[in-house]
Amino acid sequence: MASKTPRRGVKITHIRQGFNKTYPRCNSKDETLLHALKDCPKAREILVAGGLNNNLIDGLYSHYIDWLEDMFRELDSKAAADFLTLL
Repeated sequence: MASKTPRRGVKITHIRQGFNKTYPRCNSKDETLLHALKDCPKAREILVAGGLNNNLIDGLYSHYIDWLEDMFRELDSKAAADFLTLL
């Protein structure tokens, strides 16, 4: 019996043809987790208002996990917990 769960690392656009990749919140770029967390203009406003280190906001990251790891190194435990709650 074949599993209907996609293989790890398979892009959703390859599974579901015709999938709209535009991020609905800002209607720009392809929808990626990294864009939703830091590159979307609305997300950036929140990060800047929260006083996040500019290097984390403007840094170039190819994978969201690298950005999250840098975020958690920067934040203390209370701020990290609050950040996760916000997500």
